[in-house]
Amino acid sequence: MNLIDNFMSFWNRLANRNQKIKFRNSREAAEFVRSISNKNKPNQHVMMMRRKYVAIQAERKAAQDSESRAGEYRVLRQRQARGEPV
Repeated sequence: MNLIDNFMSFWNRLANRNQKIKFRNSREAAEFVRSISNKNKPNQHVMMMRRKYVAIQAERKAAQDSESRAGEYRVLRQRQARGEPV
């Protein structure tokens, strides 16, 4: 709710200066923000950033998986070298 409160205080300061409508509570501010967001559709820049984030997270997961597999293979090779059953 911190974002809504910040937006509401910003909007109300602006409204005081321009003699425009003020929000009575954070619910009105949240409804206003949601309505504007729904009218404008998803922001292309935000969507692009989200795709990059998802791609980076997938790369990190793949790297972690390959590192853990490499560690498992290393342990198996060490056991084989010592003559332990695998």
